[in-house]
Amino acid sequence: PVVFGPVVSTLERAHSLGIVHRDLKPANLFVVDSRPTPTIRVLDFGFAKFTRMRSFTVAGTVAGSPSFVAPEMWMGSTQLDHRLDVYSLAAVVFRVLTRHPPFHSQDLLQLCQLATQAPRPGLRSFRPELPPEIDDWAQLALAIDPQERFQSVRALYSALLRALKLPG
Repeated sequence: PVVFGPVVSTLERAHSLGIVHRDLKPANLFVVDSRPTPTIRVLDFGFAKFTRMRSFTVAGTVAGSPSFVAPEMWMGSTQLDHRLDVYSLAAVVFRVLTRHPPFHSQDLLQLCQLATQAPRPGLRSFRPELPPEIDDWAQLALAIDPQERFQSVRALYSALLRALKLPG
């Protein structure tokens, strides 16, 4: 999780410029083998939303990778902002820590229902050795309502480090 620092910094900068990535997923994060510590770079801003510009995406279109898409995208909300990336980054972290996405189904309708209605999953059901605070983190990080979610990638990341008792 500490290696996610550069991802957080990149997303913070993008968000400050009114850019929402909208397709954060493991395949769009590139590990650079830099010594002594590897780092991660964000790739593929192809689905990016420029919040200060008129949308080019047709209303009702779900952009992104299904297992990492925020609930408000599935629900067709027109009030999309940087909290899409907060959710997606949380889903990526969940996947990294457990080897499973928060929700999974081969059926897109069922995946949509899980993401928008199901109880938020805990990481400890996959990794019981993780501290109990990690499940509290997941509840906030993956909240259905973006108002109840962490409000920035930095807040998400700082809380993650605290939950895992890692230096930040």
